[in-house]
Amino acid sequence: MGYHVWRATGGDLADLAAAETGISAARRRLGGLVHETALADLSDLDRTFLVAMSVDDGPSQMADVRRRMGDITPQHANTYRRRLMAAGMIQQVSHGKVSFALPYLRDFLREHGAAYGLGPDEL
Repeated sequence: MGYHVWRATGGDLADLAAAETGISAARRRLGGLVHETALADLSDLDRTFLVAMSVDDGPSQMADVRRRMGDITPQHANTYRRRLMAAGMIQQVSHGKVSFALPYLRDFLREHGAAYGLGPDEL
């Protein structure tokens, strides 16, 4: 992130605008290098599960994720939950709640979710 902020300064002192520009550039780079690579190894339904989670601002209730995926059964949803936990994409935060394990993955999926699963009209 520091590199991108430094580049945004143009050789001057970093100000708020440079920091915001640098942070945005670093997040884009993280998305391209980390998130896209991690998502490429997942099945379509695994990615759909993640996109369904991205709607929430914090941890996702499994019941909400199941509903967004078309009211799939709890057993079906747990299959995807277990696979995504094993892949290091999500983590169990409490009974019936999961959260993203990768920083900024939620934001990346909100921006690019249509390419990885559900579109906004389906959520």
